[in-house]
Amino acid sequence: MLGLGAMRLSTDPARELARSRAVLARALELGVAWVDTARAYALGEDELGHNEVLVGEALRAHPGARVSTKGGMARPGGQWRPDARAASLERDCDESLRALGVPVDLYLLHAPDPRVPFATSVRALRRQLDEKKVKAIGLCNVSRAQLVEALDLAPIAAVQLAVSPLELTALRGGVVDLALERGLLVFAHSPFGGPRRRGALQAKLGDDAHRRSLAALLGRGLIPLPGPTRLETVESLADVAPAAQVDVERLLPRPRRAPAAPIAVTLLMGLPGSGKTTAAKALVNSGLERLNRDEAGGTLDSLHRRLDERLGAGSRGLVLDNTYLTRASRQAVLAIAARHGVGVLGRWLELPPALAQRRVVERMLEVHGRLLEPRELAKGRTPDTLGPRSFLRMAREVEPPGDDEGFTRLEREQLTLPPGAGAAATFASLEAEPTGPVDFVLAWKPGATAESLAATVQARFGAKAALWLCPHPEGPPTCWCRPPFPGLALAAARAHGVALERSTLLGTGPAMRALAQATGLALRET
Repeated sequence: MLGLGAMRLSTDPARELARSRAVLARALELGVAWVDTARAYALGEDELGHNEVLVGEALRAHPGARVSTKGGMARPGGQWRPDARAASLERDCDESLRALGVPVDLYLLHAPDPRVPFATSVRALRRQLDEKKVKAIGLCNVSRAQLVEALDLAPIAAVQLAVSPLELTALRGGVVDLALERGLLVFAHSPFGGPRRRGALQAKLGDDAHRRSLAALLGRGLIPLPGPTRLETVESLADVAPAAQVDVERLLPRPRRAPAAPIAVTLLMGLPGSGKTTAAKALVNSGLERLNRDEAGGTLDSLHRRLDERLGAGSRGLVLDNTYLTRASRQAVLAIAARHGVGVLGRWLELPPALAQRRVVERMLEVHGRLLEPRELAKGRTPDTLGPRSFLRMAREVEPPGDDEGFTRLEREQLTLPPGAGAAATFASLEAEPTGPVDFVLAWKPGATAESLAATVQARFGAKAALWLCPHPEGPPTCWCRPPFPGLALAAARAHGVALERSTLLGTGPAMRALAQATGLALRET
């Protein structure tokens, strides 16, 4: 069962209205089962719903296919930005119904929004179903853990994921198999790898690459959503049939399990700052060989090829410690081990993100003696130059390993930070009401200088209070010194021999509470 992804009929800068209508009409004549659209499929924010209008016109003229559409994606300045707030999803659903002018068979969350609790978005999606605006609901671009969470909150009927012989993340991450096991429809968008990989699929599979990719997806039980923009392309895809199982397994392999065999590979997993490097060095001292991208350079794929080579050469004592935060990233190692018939020990080093931030900044201070500037963090490629945006992205991606994942043995270690040595001190935010002597004032004032704030600090906190200032601009965080990040407090403590766990923070509000959690400071709200 083939579907049609209609996105490019509206998002291609070279789009032609007559050609787009002809492509949709011919696809429907040839019997495509689904047409997939979205409110956000347009050139920009000023024409949201463009694609839905096209699709709705075609479906009214050629009824028979079912339609899926999506909400929760904004297009400011032509960019793609998730907006999965409850109010936004309700508005988008109403606007989609008006634009399409036909019943919506499936309404999908376009993408998780990192600024909105995922459960909030799923409940808002469910309300559209409960109010009978749509016939079924589903999710796009989610992880296995997110799908599990959503299934407990709503009757999810479908998922839409990027799947192709060039994009195996959803397969390796187990979300495809979980969805199929639960009886969900699974749509494969970007079945040829997406526009950024133009030509790569043909280079891998030969002249018949597109048909082979679609056939493999059908053989896996997925509904491919090719996005043709020309009539001749529609015609060429009309009679694709499911591929033989051997071709399916070769092009779209299922997740593998490491066998119940002697341990040959140890996989250290956890956020930056969780102690993987220390654990890896201890294993190296005991005789294991370390494969680490920071030391060897190159990509994670090249490191895995090195693992394959070492196991093929007979090595049976290897340790890898390259974060491995997702099931998909870990599956690559498990699949290699399965091919060689060796066991894998997984060690999950667990540390709350707030404390992991602290460890990242402490490593930076140890190596560089100071907090790095945003321009230095932007160019950084090593653990001691990790910036906050990269860290937060990793923290959002975390999928703790499960017992069903395929390790020969899985161990979990709850890490704690030892208390630091040094004197006690009092920290305060610039807005705090001092109740006694203050040693350090932590301030974020974009564009300010210590000189410009000196009089304010002295009048409010006394002459002995030292100002530690973040002058960096508003917007997405680019430095570790803006509260609630712990950089200023850690740098001040390091410079003056202060033990944060013995010290106090004066302040109020979410930023100060988060800062106290990350540093170990005792918060006294003022």
